[in-house]
Amino acid sequence: MYLEVVYMCTVAFTGYRPEKMPFIENKKDEMYVHFREQELKVINRLIERGYTHFISGVAMGFDTWVAEDVLELQKKNKELHLECAIPCPDQDKKWESADQKRRRKILKKANESTLLVLLILTRIFSKFFSTFCVKPIDFSYMFCYNDN
Repeated sequence: MYLEVVYMCTVAFTGYRPEKMPFIENKKDEMYVHFREQELKVINRLIERGYTHFISGVAMGFDTWVAEDVLELQKKNKELHLECAIPCPDQDKKWESADQKRRRKILKKANESTLLVLLILTRIFSKFFSTFCVKPIDFSYMFCYNDN
């Protein structure tokens, strides 16, 4: 029952990175300010419709902005839940120090963080499968780690 309820009230956000946006992340940039206002309106509409569980990939740009907005809204609405879906352990390895710090702040405040690592095991198991199966099988497996 719990999974069904969470599924029905969950929204996952991902979007463009800052370098792909038609504006710069600066409060003096009118396009940026307008974009962020519209993004916040969408989040508020979703909340009004009963969505309380938000998932962000915590990448730079849109993912970060949504996560920060949900955390800000959480101060007034304790029912809101932010989950960070981290694609790999070293996601921020090549980021600037300020961006890494910003990401760590989000991860610290989020309700939960889930590390997702997609492993393609075709080459590893192809010899095994070809030995014991009529046809080789492509094999993919996703490991999920929840630090809570």
